[in-house]
Amino acid sequence: DGLGTPEVTAHEVAERAGRGGYDGTLGQGVEALWYDTWLHGDDIRHSIGHSPEIGNGIRAALSHVEFELRKRDWSGPVPALGVPDAFGFILAATGRVPAASFGAQAPIDIYAA
Repeated sequence: DGLGTPEVTAHEVAERAGRGGYDGTLGQGVEALWYDTWLHGDDIRHSIGHSPEIGNGIRAALSHVEFELRKRDWSGPVPALGVPDAFGFILAATGRVPAASFGAQAPIDIYAA
């Protein structure tokens, strides 16, 4: 048994080393889940002809997309919360719309290989 003890915890960490996982903090991982749920909800709404529901999910989306862009050494500006093209930026950075409309400030697709 011994769950929660330093010895067992160290063993579990060593056992799981190299398995991959999320490259970020626990908070960034939770944010990624919130963003992912929000964005896939938009995908579903779009597919059935409904308008986007921006709501509070855009806050997590902007933060998460910026985190992913910076991991890929992208240094362009990310729109602030409340900027009219923020939603379009998220769609472009996730490959859902062509990024060309952003011109030289176009984000890269965080899901492109």
